[in-house]
Amino acid sequence: MLKVGIVGLPNATDEIHYLNGQWVDSEDLKISAFDLSVTRGFGVFDFLRTYNNKPFMLKEHINRFFYSLKILKMESVKTRKEIEEIVKKGIKRNGFSETNIKIIQTGGMSDDGITPNGRYGFIAMFTPATKYPISYYEKGIKLITAPMGRMYTEAKSLDYMTGVLALMEAKKKKEPGSRTSIYCLMSDGEQDAGNTWEAAMLAGKLRLDNLTAVIMAIVVLSIMPGIIEVVRHRLRA
Repeated sequence: MLKVGIVGLPNATDEIHYLNGQWVDSEDLKISAFDLSVTRGFGVFDFLRTYNNKPFMLKEHINRFFYSLKILKMESVKTRKEIEEIVKKGIKRNGFSETNIKIIQTGGMSDDGITPNGRYGFIAMFTPATKYPISYYEKGIKLITAPMGRMYTEAKSLDYMTGVLALMEAKKKKEPGSRTSIYCLMSDGEQDAGNTWEAAMLAGKLRLDNLTAVIMAIVVLSIMPGIIEVVRHRLRA
C-alpha cells in the first residue's frame, strides 16, 4: 500500500480526510500502489480553499472537476451534491481557521495495468491553509518563468510533471537571500491560445511595463500579413 498525505506537517495526524466512503486520518489515507494514478499518473483533481471558513466558489470548482473528468473520459463516482456535502463536512470536522481542500478522483485499479475499468477512487484532502507574510503582498516575490506546456491543458489532471520540473528549475535559479520563488508555465500560443491572451489582457489591466512578448508568427503571417500590427496594438492597449 502507498501512503498518500502531507508528510512533515505538524499535527498531520489530526487531519481528517475522506477516502472512498470513509473518514480517515492522515496515517490511514492510503491507496494501492497499483492504482493508475500511481502507475500512469491518470486521474483528475481540483483545489480550493476557504475564506472566512467558507469554501471559495465551491460550485464552480466542482463544475471544473466534472469538466476535467469529461475530458479524460472518466465517470464521476460522486454526484455534485455529494462532493459539496463532503467538502462542507470535512471543513467542519477539521476545524481549521482556514482550510485547503483537494478533491481527487484516481484512475483506480486496472485489469491490464493501463486501461481504466471504472473502479475509480475518490479522495478529499483537508489541510490547514498557508498564511503568507504580508511582505509578499506589499513587496512582491521573485518570479522565474519556465518554457514548458502541458498536454490536455483544459483538464486538471494528476500529471504535473511539467510543474514539478519547472519548480525544480526555479529553485536552482533562486537568488541568495530571496525568500521564495514561483514558476510560470508559458504557452506556445497555439495549444494554449486562450491562456496566452488572458495573460496579455491581465498584463494590460495591471499596466505592467516590464513585459516582453515573443510572438512566433511564421505561418500566420503568410495568411494574415498585417497580424503583427494588430497584435502589437492589442498588447500596447
